Amino acid sequence: MDFNSIEERLERLYSAIDERADVDLQKHVRVKLVGTPGKEPFEAKISFDGVEDRAGKSRVIISINENLANLKDNLKNRLGARRELVEEFIDTNVALQLLIDLANANKHGYPLTRTERSGRSPRLENIGCSCVVPPGETFGINLKSGQVIGSEKCRIEITADVVDKAGEPICKWSSLINDAIEGWETFMRQHNISS
Repeated sequence: MDFNSIEERLERLYSAIDERADVDLQKHVRVKLVGTPGKEPFEAKISFDGVEDRAGKSRVIISINENLANLKDNLKNRLGARRELVEEFIDTNVALQLLIDLANANKHGYPLTRTERSGRSPRLENIGCSCVVPPGETFGINLKSGQVIGSEKCRIEITADVVDKAGEPICKWSSLINDAIEGWETFMRQHNISS
């Protein structure tokens, strides 16, 4: 199969997106017990960054951003003479504009010196992790051993804030990704492009 085909790109994209969450809580949750359980003072310090460093999280974020942004050229190639439809759609979709600006800033350096799609100079800040415990699920820590206990549906997710050039919040990175995926899927349905 063609490495640059839409099918291959979508497969890589969905694979990269799967990396933004991990159900192996033990790998990401660090527990530091200070003192002796049952005796004062006793503390359990919890961090969700685990063994994954900022560079590792950034690698996942960049992979997802670039795979989503690069769909633009594949879709233009697929549409041939109607390729302007892709650019027109991006002009109406803020999530895709922001995403393309983030990918271009990673490629060319920040701030972009060429025209931005969004006009907001987006960048990522506060890259980290959070523990997501769905309703009805449980998460806990054994205070004697420091062992993390959680249901199979609990997960650690990579998080980041998308901010403008002044540092003002635009949106959460996870929301941006979800909205961008929805945008591309809508475009593909509208133009009968199947994966």
